Amino acid sequence: MEEEKVTSAAENTVNTEAKTSGAVQTGETSANSKIPLIIAAVLIILAGLTALFIWLGPETTGMIRDIMLVLFVLESVVTVTAVTVLCINTAKLMNFLKYEVEPILNTTGKTVKKFSGTVSFLCEDAVEPVVNAASTISGIKSAANTIVSLFKR
Repeated sequence: MEEEKVTSAAENTVNTEAKTSGAVQTGETSANSKIPLIIAAVLIILAGLTALFIWLGPETTGMIRDIMLVLFVLESVVTVTAVTVLCINTAKLMNFLKYEVEPILNTTGKTVKKFSGTVSFLCEDAVEPVVNAASTISGIKSAANTIVSLFKR
C-alpha cells in the first residue's frame, strides 16, 4: 500500500515536471519561430527599396542619399549630446557622494561608536551593581526564610 502511494506521488511529480517543461518549451519555440519570419520580412523590404531606388533613377536616389546623410549627422549630434549629458550627471553624482553622503556616513559611524561606549558603560557601572545588589538581597531573604522556618518547628 505504501509503495503504491510512493509510486503514484513520483508519477505525479514527473507528470507535473513534464507539463511545466512543455509549457516553457512551447513559449521558447514560438519566440524562436518568429525570428526567421522577421528576418525574411526585413530582407523583402530591403529588396523592395533597392528596386524602387533603381526604378526612380540616379537623381532621386542621390537626393534620398543626401537626406539620409543629413539624418545620420543629426542622429550623431543627438548621440554626442546625450553622452555629454550623461558624463556631466555622472560627475555631479560622484561629487554628491563624496561631499554630502560620505560625511553623513562618517558622522553616523562616530555616533554608533559613542552609543556603543555608552551602552558598555551603563552595563558595567549601572546594571551590574544593581544585579549584584538584587542577588545579595535575594540570598539574605532566602537565608532569613530558612532560619525562620527552623525556629517554627
